[in-house]
Amino acid sequence: MKVLLTISISLFLALNVLAKEPCQPPPLLQGTFSAVISQENMNILGSFSSDLPGRRFYLREGVYGNGLTVFEDVLMLFSEKVMYMISYANSTCVSLPLEVDLHPMELPPKAQYVNQAYIGSSLPGEGVLVDVWTGTHPMIKGPYYITTTNTGCLPVSSVFSIKPVGTLVAAYLDFVYGIEDPNVFIPPSFCKKAN
Repeated sequence: MKVLLTISISLFLALNVLAKEPCQPPPLLQGTFSAVISQENMNILGSFSSDLPGRRFYLREGVYGNGLTVFEDVLMLFSEKVMYMISYANSTCVSLPLEVDLHPMELPPKAQYVNQAYIGSSLPGEGVLVDVWTGTHPMIKGPYYITTTNTGCLPVSSVFSIKPVGTLVAAYLDFVYGIEDPNVFIPPSFCKKAN
């Protein structure tokens, strides 16, 4: 009887872990990131501001690779379905249709829980407990893996297989709750003339 009870409890706990629902990160968040796009031989370093309720995302990035270095700002306004590529140095702006609906800081609603692990060690103060998620998304046209902190649902890393671009690997660091400068979500005046 004890064996049957132990097996039943273990099965119940395992099924509850597997049925874990995707978490939601903090609504307003800032931080830094680094990314690599494999087939494009590109490295990207920068900072971001994320407004989930307003469906807005802002990047200030340096793109390095293939013999060039480009500094640009990217503003994604998901509700308006528009993305701005902004160069403050040249006062130029390109407006593009934003064809994805997946905000970079949120887990897709159909993300499947894979596993829980420690980055570092499980010893107190020596590691971070994270959750690993996977799935496919029609806008990405390939599989993804996203790692979030177990507490707070902060994105730690993501791996996207994006056709035809290749594999995008990103790491997120130095989080700050809130938005220091909400004006980053307003396109500069020279963007009004953007195509």
